[in-house]
Amino acid sequence: MWVSPILVSFIFEFLSSEFRGYNFKNCIENFLSLSLILGFISLIPKKNIKSVLSKILYVIFVFSMGIESAYFYIFDTFFSASAIFIILETNYAEASEFFFNYVSFEIILLLFIDLVFIIAYSIKRYVPVLVKSPSFKTKYKCLFLTSTFFLLTYSGLYFANFPYQFIKGGAEYFNEIRKYEKFNIKSSFGNFRNVEFKGNSDSHTFVLIIGESTTRHHLGIYDFYRSTTPKLSQIKEDLLIYKDVISSESHTIESLQAALSLDNFKKDTESTLIQLMNQAGFKTFWLSNQIPIGIYDTLLSKVAKASDSYVFTNTTDYGSKTPYDEVLLPHLDIALNDDSPNKFIVLHLLATHGRYKLRYPDKFDIFKDIPKTRFPKKANFEIINTYHNSISYVDYLVDQVIKKVSSQNKNSFVVYFSDHGEEVFTDRDFFGHNDLEEPTRSMFEIPFVVWLSPQYKSNYTIDFKPETPFSIEHLLHSISDLSKIDFNEKEFKKSIFSKDFRPVKRIIGQRLDYDNYFKSKIDSLH
Repeated sequence: MWVSPILVSFIFEFLSSEFRGYNFKNCIENFLSLSLILGFISLIPKKNIKSVLSKILYVIFVFSMGIESAYFYIFDTFFSASAIFIILETNYAEASEFFFNYVSFEIILLLFIDLVFIIAYSIKRYVPVLVKSPSFKTKYKCLFLTSTFFLLTYSGLYFANFPYQFIKGGAEYFNEIRKYEKFNIKSSFGNFRNVEFKGNSDSHTFVLIIGESTTRHHLGIYDFYRSTTPKLSQIKEDLLIYKDVISSESHTIESLQAALSLDNFKKDTESTLIQLMNQAGFKTFWLSNQIPIGIYDTLLSKVAKASDSYVFTNTTDYGSKTPYDEVLLPHLDIALNDDSPNKFIVLHLLATHGRYKLRYPDKFDIFKDIPKTRFPKKANFEIINTYHNSISYVDYLVDQVIKKVSSQNKNSFVVYFSDHGEEVFTDRDFFGHNDLEEPTRSMFEIPFVVWLSPQYKSNYTIDFKPETPFSIEHLLHSISDLSKIDFNEKEFKKSIFSKDFRPVKRIIGQRLDYDNYFKSKIDSLH
């Protein structure tokens, strides 16, 4: 009863996924963990306590192996503490989308088998596990347990263990929550020194559109074979399209934490882009179609609350279908018509996140033919088409924002970028973003597009080089430069809009050098 679930998980991974050395290591780790559990139970003198404890530990043991194997099946990598972060920042709607996106018959079958094991073991009146303990003295049992524990620890085999990662991830998450609390990022003003707006006395309206899970490789304005951005393609000559911009992370919180803060929370004090715009005398607005809370306020909701006005339109905690991003447009109209002379407006879209077909209205159900992909499967074709439809809807929304801002006839810009990219059957037979073991370029390579009003272009100049290698971890310096805001901590060498910009090593995800990592992978293919 104890060994069989280990063998079932091993066989499941062998038959249903691309098998690799990790699977052998995980199997060994499961046997060593089993040795620890049974050895610990053998130390319990009373049979009734031993029986109850064995049933509890059996449930945890079998459930953990099921989660590990299912996670490996979905993401082709091992379970990690990062997954716990994502789970704790997830709401019911996102969880529902995840279930419908990734849960397959194979996973349901595996979990059903594990459930049968658990039920069969639990209904026994009495579980005779190690009742008659071996005739070893307690000190030898303790020596065995200690030796096994150190073997797990120093061999690194414990790393993918679900209970370990659950405890580790949970502790790190709550530590992060406490860390954010000590930073005063919900206050209107930050710690920027000598902030000064250098623009002229005319009115200014600056808009930042934050997309979600969009890779630039699937956008028509980046020469994709499909016309996924027909609206922006019509005004392409009026856009500054940057072709080598990446996110520093493949998940929203980590990516935007770096992009919207001065020091990525690595120092004793921290300040955000919203606080900078407040200090510069702008009225700030945060309009979001992202759900504002996980277990606690997320980092982004804390950043948003420093705004003079903030709106969260998505409150579907108990439903899988979320509002379309166009619900933000009436709120944008209100912000644009505000009497304040200088305004900074952030729109945070759901964009192409999660279950793509829920991100757009029926009239954007455009692509239905067979798309190009290295992984031709019927199921993949449907997912790719819905992803492209959701991109076309984002194209429509960005175009609508530009039209509305343009009609104001002010010194204005609109900057659109995505928090991170998305792999959609380009380099892997996979869709989503998970950079733990096999990251792909599409998970990090994002669109970065700028529109400038005629009034802005007549009064100000920027240095535009479309091939500039840039990471949005330096976004704050770039937006402040574009907004003509000076402050002591500003570094022009980090602004993509400055003639003084200097490229630096771009670190992504698990401390990888982006340029060297993907260049070496391309070279190895040749």
